[in-house]
Amino acid sequence: MLKKNGFACLLFAQLLFGLGCGKAVEPDGEIIARVGDEFMTLATLKNDIPEHIRSDLSPAELREFVLRWINDQVLYQEAVARHVDKLTEVQHEISRLRAQILIGKLVEVALAETLHVSDAEIREYYDANQESFVLSGDLVRAYHALAHNMKEAKEIRKRLVGGEPFEEVVKSINPDSSHSAQWDLGYFSKSDVIPEIARVVFKMKVKSYSRPIKSDFGYHIIQLLDKQKKGDVKPFQAVKDEIRQKLLTSKRQERYERFLLQTKSKFEIETNFQMLGSALDSLMLAGE
Repeated sequence: MLKKNGFACLLFAQLLFGLGCGKAVEPDGEIIARVGDEFMTLATLKNDIPEHIRSDLSPAELREFVLRWINDQVLYQEAVARHVDKLTEVQHEISRLRAQILIGKLVEVALAETLHVSDAEIREYYDANQESFVLSGDLVRAYHALAHNMKEAKEIRKRLVGGEPFEEVVKSINPDSSHSAQWDLGYFSKSDVIPEIARVVFKMKVKSYSRPIKSDFGYHIIQLLDKQKKGDVKPFQAVKDEIRQKLLTSKRQERYERFLLQTKSKFEIETNFQMLGSALDSLMLAGE
């Protein structure tokens, strides 16, 4: 769901580049809203909202977007009528923001190629940085099933203890549980889960099943898969995704720095850092 600040970003972009509107002459499609000679049609509304969030918007959020567009159009047109756009500080700020947007898009396009981090790279980083993954507290990994009542919870536990795969049992309870994230809690600390589960799971033996644990959510059945103690090195699986993101970030930074260096080589660049001292003195005096 699009949050308030998402609307603000979209509307700011509209303001900077003309508020995403069209002239009233020859409108392209049905007009949703009009302010003076500016209008919004279904086509312009679609263009103003990024594709990746369109499907998440509710009718109420779309209506809010249109109402905000109307408010901004009213204020924008009034600002232009009062020649606010001609003020030197406004022109400077628009120029600065336009440059930042163009820079962001340039970097996005130039570095658009998908980066890849192999499992071998992740393992190599893990092995070389063991001291970074020492546990400051106990950590466990567990599977989890949620029942609506005690009778159902006891039946689930009976099936699991009897040898049925956890995945099959969970799917029989909830057919929509097609992904392991539905039942695999991964590695977690006591503070990561509700107290009712934390009190039980950290006392369990590995490979054992809990009795039904009652909470406000229902009845939980836990299978403990692994237990790590404070001072142990975090298991590879517990930090694999974290390392992958770290390496991806590092690769993106390296790619950006190479691109920046290559781009700099196209330009004649001069500096006069000796003037910085006197310039700083001038700025300090101006601020007094």
